[in-house]
Amino acid sequence: MLIEMIKVAVNYFIDLFSGSLPALYYQWMVLLLAVHIVQVTVSYRLSRPAKSYTEHFAENMAAFAVLILSGILLSRFFTFIVDDAFITTSGFQDYFISLIITTAFVLTGGFRELLQKKIQNKNHQFPVMLGLAVIMNILCFMGLLPLTDGLFQVTRAFMVTLITAVSVIMLVLFHFDRPEENPVLTGDGASD
Repeated sequence: MLIEMIKVAVNYFIDLFSGSLPALYYQWMVLLLAVHIVQVTVSYRLSRPAKSYTEHFAENMAAFAVLILSGILLSRFFTFIVDDAFITTSGFQDYFISLIITTAFVLTGGFRELLQKKIQNKNHQFPVMLGLAVIMNILCFMGLLPLTDGLFQVTRAFMVTLITAVSVIMLVLFHFDRPEENPVLTGDGASD
């Protein structure tokens, strides 16, 4: 499994830096990276975490890279699970699916911070975050997949599976994102 992950990462970086990916991929990546940088900067200014801006920025850029690579692995994993996941393929479909997943994460992340500040009741945050994750995934997949029609097409079953899985993964990651508020990670819940 680890060897496959390393192989995916190496192949991705070779394809990315060799210029062999379609121009749409590079344009989308640059735009998404710019949006992510603005989001990271704004979130740092609003929340003022204890760490420096450089640490905050580096951590978020590393998370962006991990999201891209995880998206490729998720796409490949669900390709094996869902029969006939792709109607047509081009060899770059996993990279574009990963980019759609990363776009959903970046867009959801911006709204998540705003909603968490507005909704003080922790019991209401879960359903709101679930709704946000599902809506953003649906919008990203339905809105961005048509851009790739000339390169590949996915089946509805594959798209629904990815939307569901990525939404659940988002919820889990958002839940464990703030360890100081999470009794499971800090051990505060054990004494109750």
